[in-house]
This record gives sequence, C-alpha cells and structure tokens, in this order.
Amino acid sequence: MPKVKPDEIKDQLEQQSKWIRSNIQCKFCTRYVEVANQDENIRLSQRQNQHSSVCECGMIKERHDPNSIRMGKQIRNSSPWNSTNDTIEKPTTSFGIINFNSASAPSKVNVMPKV
Repeated sequence: MPKVKPDEIKDQLEQQSKWIRSNIQCKFCTRYVEVANQDENIRLSQRQNQHSSVCECGMIKERHDPNSIRMGKQIRNSSPWNSTNDTIEKPTTSFGIINFNSASAPSKVNVMPKV
C-alpha cells in the first residue's frame, strides 16, 4: 500500500471542507406556528429542556427570529405550516467534525467557518 503524503491529506481535507460549506445548507423557519396539540407542545418543549411553546418546525419559540413570529401571527389561520413554504435554506451554521460512513472509505472531515 503506497504511503500518503501529509500535504495530500491536508489538500483532500480542505477540498472536502470547501465542498461541505458550499453544498450543505441549514433550513430556518420563516413562520412560527405553535403546535396546536397542547400535550404534544409540552412533550416537545420538555424534550428540549425548555418551558416554552414549540413551533410546528420542532424548535422552541425563543429560537425563532422575531420576523418569523410576527409572520406567524399575521397569517396564522391562512394555511397549515409546511417545510416547503415556511423555511428557507442558508449556508450551514454548524461546524465541527462530520463522519462519513461509507462501505468504501469511512472518513472524518473537519468543517470550519469561512473567515
């Protein structure tokens, strides 16, 4: 088995990290709609160790942008919340190590924020 040079590994990790930053997106809720079922609302908020109302997206109210809360109040009864219409995609805000487990070559990639 041929030895891999450290510079080659560094270049490969950098390419993978750039690809992740360019291609992996986060979804952000744009319309806060409180979970209608009170029992479900309590269960979800307790799971997040919070005592707050929970949006249909699964996040607590405090994790929402004020505009999404305002939007939810304005068009509350117009249509049910759905991920296609009520979320937007933005570049990932999550950084750290991502494990890729494939049959051919499992690997770890360190994803760092752009500076």
